[in-house]
Amino acid sequence: MRTEIRLKRTVLWLSWPLTLGLLLGVGVKAFTATPDGVRGAASGATVESGKTKVAPAPQVVLPGAGGAVFSEAPTINIPDVVSTGALSAISNGAFGATDTSAQSLATIENVSLLGGRVRADLIVAIASSAGDGATAASDSAGSEVVNLVVDGVPKGNVSGTNVGIPIAGGTVIVNEQTLGGDGSSRSDIAVNALRVILRDPWTWTVTNDFKVGSAASGVTTGAFMPAWGVPETCVFYTGGGRIDRDPPQSNQDFATFGFNATMRNTTDCQGPAGQLEYVDHFRGFKFHGTSADIVSEFDDPDFGGKCAQINGEGRYSLDNGPWTNSSYQAVVCDNGEPGVGRDKFMIEVAVGYNSLSEGKGPILRGGNIQRHG
Repeated sequence: MRTEIRLKRTVLWLSWPLTLGLLLGVGVKAFTATPDGVRGAASGATVESGKTKVAPAPQVVLPGAGGAVFSEAPTINIPDVVSTGALSAISNGAFGATDTSAQSLATIENVSLLGGRVRADLIVAIASSAGDGATAASDSAGSEVVNLVVDGVPKGNVSGTNVGIPIAGGTVIVNEQTLGGDGSSRSDIAVNALRVILRDPWTWTVTNDFKVGSAASGVTTGAFMPAWGVPETCVFYTGGGRIDRDPPQSNQDFATFGFNATMRNTTDCQGPAGQLEYVDHFRGFKFHGTSADIVSEFDDPDFGGKCAQINGEGRYSLDNGPWTNSSYQAVVCDNGEPGVGRDKFMIEVAVGYNSLSEGKGPILRGGNIQRHG
């Protein structure tokens, strides 16, 4: 049997040791962290089918001190077991002078399990957590399985929480999630956007267990400390989620993103370089920002929060074609919690792509954007 997994990984701000033991997709494990901790993980697919086992791939785990991690794989292909198109996993988070947040996101294209018994055009898993020292909350808003088909029966786009769908010999679960924390100083969430479990009819033991699109995030807040050891005058933003066209032109007419950006290269602030990832799933447009610098801030005219303009360099690809260098500008807005329905994300790439012109957003349907500083 031939197994093909090709992996590419990008890691930023990892001067701290990895303090997490979470292997998301293998199981939901308890988070542990000191005050002012962030937790996050994301993975594309995990497979246990007979003698075939695939560890979470691609996978990222966020350091407890914060930062950003990104990984991707073009395909997974195990004949008659699992095949996919492109997979990506993103996790970022930070704590500032008054707040803590973490976001994780996984997307997987063209999924086929068990020789086509379970199929989906796109799977999105989003896990968002935020806390301010008085309250903490997590959600999976924006998680979805697009064009799900189970044993030949179309199910359409499926979201909701812990949605069970019967399949011969087992169960399909959409947006399986586990919540934890006390709602004040701690909050956690773990999500499997699609899980398929088959059992032996006589012993009831699990014979097949697929987790596709896994994301987790968590925060612990206490006596806040400035992140990364930079001065409190340094402003930085983190975020991730999805923006949609309304009304959509197809079931995949939305974009997903993740980023971290700092107001750096000033006299008082020499923060780390940022990063941005963006995918328009309808247009097949992908952008990887290798830098993300905040150049200005202003008030949101609609909700009264704070917005930042981000400039940077990166590269884009169309329909999985070659990567080409380009600059970009983005605007992100933090309008309080929850971010869904209030926070904003917009991006314009110099090559000619504009998310607003494509009808995407700017208001988030899933995820969160957090201003720190």
